[in-house]
Amino acid sequence: MSTVASVLYNLNYFTLDTTVSPNAYILNRIRDLAFQAQNVFYDPFYQVGTSVLPITSPVSVIQVAMILNLSTTEAVNVFVTPNGGSQQNSGTVLQTASASGLVGGFFLYMNPIASPSVGPAGGLSAISVNSGAAGIPCEVLLAG
Repeated sequence: MSTVASVLYNLNYFTLDTTVSPNAYILNRIRDLAFQAQNVFYDPFYQVGTSVLPITSPVSVIQVAMILNLSTTEAVNVFVTPNGGSQQNSGTVLQTASASGLVGGFFLYMNPIASPSVGPAGGLSAISVNSGAAGIPCEVLLAG
């Protein structure tokens, strides 16, 4: 019997009209995104180095990815490789967290049409990261 892990994101996004007081919502949406994953990799303090290296994934095609920069001193670069494609040349920069406790930049990817019954349509074959210093902590979740 295979183990299936459920990955659930709850996303709440809104836009405020700051020209009126009190601020009115222009747009308010809540979405629950569920994905039945066969394998999940999670590391709450993944260590990012100075070389561009792939994060070891438990699956050949990544359908869900979340990377959160926990560092207050260094930005983190994220490079993705689309399934069947080549690695992008320039990375997505995740800015630093603040010393006052605000979270740093984060990368979020989800391919909602993929599931074990549908197959690996799209997705990412690799995610690589690097930073300006060694040992930079990131919270990482990969699933597929």
